[in-house]
Amino acid sequence: MRLLLGKEIANNILAELMLEVTALREQGVIPKLALLMVGTDSGSQVYLENAKRVAQKLGIDVLEQRFATDVLLQDLLTFVENLNRDRRVHGILCQLPLPVGLTGDGEQRLVSTIDPNKDVDCVHPYNLGLLAMGRARLMPCTPHAVYQLLKRNNYQLSGKRVVIVGRSNIVGRPLSLILSTKGIDATVTLCHSRTPHEELQRICKEADILVVAMGKPKFIDKNFIRPGAVVIDVGTAQLAGQIVGDVDFANVSELVAAITPVPGGVGPLTRAMLMHNVVSAAKF
Repeated sequence: MRLLLGKEIANNILAELMLEVTALREQGVIPKLALLMVGTDSGSQVYLENAKRVAQKLGIDVLEQRFATDVLLQDLLTFVENLNRDRRVHGILCQLPLPVGLTGDGEQRLVSTIDPNKDVDCVHPYNLGLLAMGRARLMPCTPHAVYQLLKRNNYQLSGKRVVIVGRSNIVGRPLSLILSTKGIDATVTLCHSRTPHEELQRICKEADILVVAMGKPKFIDKNFIRPGAVVIDVGTAQLAGQIVGDVDFANVSELVAAITPVPGGVGPLTRAMLMHNVVSAAKF
């Protein structure tokens, strides 16, 4: 059983990006990322602090703005519109989900307000549309991290049966688009919460590569695994004081050819792909 660790690959990508940032700064272009957060969610704070730290290490300038939970939606939209007009800002990331009072229509209005050229989280409908057409300029960070993890570990995806469990708009659905794009050519099946349990087990057992992003700690056990499969666990949750994924690691580890640990698998690469998007946006 091989452990697929994200840190070394992330460090390689960040080293490549540092060279690109240096070249941009020599040309007078200073990449700048605006990080926005509404409320005080601890998980969101950790993500943004890590993103800020990595960006500054690369030489990317950071503008950080935090809003109270009771911020008016219009004030938030106005702030984003001002960032859109600021030519010194190349990337805008607003941590999602928003607090309860701003979810639903408010969240959709916010992501649709971000300039697509600065949408480094790839949540704008325009960018998702380009992704669906196979013409993406920016890719969602976590799905792109999964792809890079497979690609840089030399897994051939063309013709392989990939099963994705979870159809969220930030992981499962865009990942299915990326992996089925012409040139990558995986055969992708997307399962979700309405897939009957026995059918889900059957489909997962057919997978050469199984990607799990469903938000149910330790849900996937050996009954879902084909011997010799590669398993990518995107889930992260607290369970009995430990950070675990959607896959019961100990239960499946003897069956799989390779698996990502949680933590230490996809997570470090997600931040690296965010930085990749910032640098790409600075070139637009």
